[in-house]
Amino acid sequence: MAPLTFIRCAACTLCCAAGAASALEGGVDTYGLGAEGTLAGALPPTGLYGIVYQNHYQARRLADDSGHSAIPGFRLYADSVTPRLILMTDTTLAGGQLGYYALMPLVDLRVSVPGKSDSRTGKGDLLMAPLLAYHSGMFHWGYALEFVMPVGDYDRNRLANIGRNYFSLRPIFGWSFHDPEGWDASTKMSLTFNRRNGDTDYRSGSYFAGDYNIGYRVRPHLRIGLEGYFLSQFSDDKLNGAVVSNDGNRAQVFGVGGGVQYEAPSGWSVEGKVVKDTSVRNRADGTSLWIRAAWRF
Repeated sequence: MAPLTFIRCAACTLCCAAGAASALEGGVDTYGLGAEGTLAGALPPTGLYGIVYQNHYQARRLADDSGHSAIPGFRLYADSVTPRLILMTDTTLAGGQLGYYALMPLVDLRVSVPGKSDSRTGKGDLLMAPLLAYHSGMFHWGYALEFVMPVGDYDRNRLANIGRNYFSLRPIFGWSFHDPEGWDASTKMSLTFNRRNGDTDYRSGSYFAGDYNIGYRVRPHLRIGLEGYFLSQFSDDKLNGAVVSNDGNRAQVFGVGGGVQYEAPSGWSVEGKVVKDTSVRNRADGTSLWIRAAWRF
């Protein structure tokens, strides 16, 4: 069982060091890179399900548009616990099973640049979506339309911010090939379209992002796999209507790592993974640790 999205616990607004005044809102996402793995595209049968994600992310580098360090001495540490509810109904729509989900993270965020540091603990933005799930033999796929509601803690004068202070719309597609006795190949892909931050007049560009997993069952209830994520921003960041920097502050990252999943005979499961950022542009460059537990009520 796997849901289709999460929130990036490391989302924050950074004020430039060295006297620069603009906020580096570009390269920061509300998409939970790396949250999903095994069965990322498969939704469960009718019922109410709970999932809890725990994430630790740390970065000691903020990459510029060439992949070099943009702010020497940059540090970012973020920990989050995110409860999530998924309701799968017995209603059929367009040949798929109708469902809904909602989640909101609780985040402890610490960020520092030379001469300044900040920390914040509180709630992040609310994510809600309707979804449709499909199944055919070992193939599973689903669609969701996710709404990011800016209810998280935000202050334009803070170095660290948990909320984003703007609405986002995110169509999502998930797909899995899952052999209970062997291989699992799964991916979750999305497009994110952001509104303008009314407090800063900054509009973060749109981006394509997703997770992937290629795993194999090595024991009756144990799987290991190659897991990771990707993000590529395809439109420019804008401040006061003007394009930010020469390249529009377009972000990208490709994460590579490994994970292990245990699924109990009774149906609950727990999955853990470590993913390292590579090919980073215009965003934090770090390492992410995920633990995910799922069960049916």
